[in-house]
Amino acid sequence: MNTAQPLELIVRADDIGTARSVNMGVLDAVENGIVRNVSVMAVGPELEHAATLFAARKDIAIGLHVTINAEWSQVRWRPAADPSSVSSLLETDGTFTREPMVLHERGFSISELRLEVEAQLRRLREVGFEPVYLDTHMGFDWLAGVSELLDAICQREGLVRDSVSTHPRLPGSGCLVERISDASGGPYVVITHPARPGSDVDLFFNDVTSAAAVAQKRNEERLSLCDPELLNRVRTGQLILRTYSERGKPTV
Repeated sequence: MNTAQPLELIVRADDIGTARSVNMGVLDAVENGIVRNVSVMAVGPELEHAATLFAARKDIAIGLHVTINAEWSQVRWRPAADPSSVSSLLETDGTFTREPMVLHERGFSISELRLEVEAQLRRLREVGFEPVYLDTHMGFDWLAGVSELLDAICQREGLVRDSVSTHPRLPGSGCLVERISDASGGPYVVITHPARPGSDVDLFFNDVTSAAAVAQKRNEERLSLCDPELLNRVRTGQLILRTYSERGKPTV
């Protein structure tokens, strides 16, 4: 690492609200690690539990993790809006489609997407969250008209919008400590999905990824975010943690 220029990171944890083991794993990564940005899924079944853990905290930034896809075989999320008003986003069983490409290939209503994003934002606020930024689950920003829509919503609501063009990702892959050691400057975004082991996380699987692989990866991410080496770099000023809404005084 170039010690003359500390590395600035916006470390983000996604999928809060999807399971209690996810919520608790993110809590570990906030209280004992380097996560300072918490992206909440308004359509998750454990949204209220997440609110009890994070809504009152002042040391993190809360984001709306806009969700219009449900990639898992057994865990199937439903819209926050009235299903009849957003039918172009849904499968016949009333759940979201598996991936953005499905919407791209069959088409969807951008006005219905607007209704759903607004409903998800309302739901977060109803349970006590005060989001300051917005990002997308499964990165569906590339769908026709979506980027412009999200920009308009963020401008109207006073939210920071995360996208690759506005918030570059930390280069590299693999071990977080190694990626950090090879970088300087920033701020870069690091997107993570920490979780504790639990039977609710064991429901996250599909035709491509097994439940065991998902659970193992998420627990490993949780542990890596609490790596003493990373915490030492924060203490010594080599690593500066930022929130989406903060660009001055570092959060430690």
